[in-house]
Amino acid sequence: MRSIEIVNSVGYIVDRCVGVKAGEKVLLVTDTAFDQRITEVFGLLCKERGAEVAVIGFTPSRLPNEEPPAMVGGAMVRSDVIFELTSQWISITSAKREACAKGARYLTMAEVSLPMFLPGAPAAVDFVAVAPHVDRIVDMFTKAKRIRITSTAGTNLTADLTGRQGRGVTGIANTPGSYSPNPDIEASISPLEGSANGVIVVDGLINLIGLGRVSSPFEVIIKDGWLQEIRGTGDAAVFADGLRQALESRQDKNIYNIAELGMGLNPNSKFGDISIETESTIGTAHFGMGDSTGYGGKVSAKGHFDCIFRHVSLWLDDAPILQDGKLVVPYYRSGS
Repeated sequence: MRSIEIVNSVGYIVDRCVGVKAGEKVLLVTDTAFDQRITEVFGLLCKERGAEVAVIGFTPSRLPNEEPPAMVGGAMVRSDVIFELTSQWISITSAKREACAKGARYLTMAEVSLPMFLPGAPAAVDFVAVAPHVDRIVDMFTKAKRIRITSTAGTNLTADLTGRQGRGVTGIANTPGSYSPNPDIEASISPLEGSANGVIVVDGLINLIGLGRVSSPFEVIIKDGWLQEIRGTGDAAVFADGLRQALESRQDKNIYNIAELGMGLNPNSKFGDISIETESTIGTAHFGMGDSTGYGGKVSAKGHFDCIFRHVSLWLDDAPILQDGKLVVPYYRSGS
């Protein structure tokens, strides 16, 4: 596949999702494991718009959302636009928060590959057209006082949402200080601290810890808003132990906070091995552990880890939003 084949989708993202303008300082943050053909296309198209473009690369971290090198953070706070073109997420960090506080528009495209920009693929969505549909579902999250999530594998979780603001991810970051992942499209919320209870059966992915798709599901036990136990035997122990070790590596008790509950809404995404696409697949849900301050919560932690599970039913108060992995509320259709 040639990089020229992704020009249209990248051009849409540069123009419509971020709105790069002549004279702006655009920073492309990348790492040595990322496909640099994608970085080159972003750089060329930003230069065509008259922007001043700089590229800074570094060795990727082992786990998601570790602080980038100080020189990267220093370049971020001097930029108008930041494209995170990396193999590992660095966007839930103080470096990103400081850059956005200075007014940078920040778009994360961690993990993306060339095929994801082709027609019909997740990065080729009409993000601007989809956004109002996401906003409607986010409004449902905001108005709800309670959430319940189940799955065919055995998930059964409830939490209090009273007073919490829903969060929409639309793949768009075109206002000063704004941030979005792309091609992730989702609706999520941070449950009231201490209110989440139940069990989640993880049968999708543990984002970005290097284990790939979960082939043998494992259970996460949640009580009073905190992860209490991770259960997995046999083949499932590989995934359960991997998550346990990733969390322990943070050496922070707040990493066990249930920080986020969300659902995928990208009409072009498909379940697979890439977390930024799988997390945005309609019919999946995910829960985040650790830092909730970027999601409307009050718990600060050294990182944020997501786990994805499939074939979900989700209710806000008594209203069904998903049933057995199918959206049951009005949503975007091509041309709508």
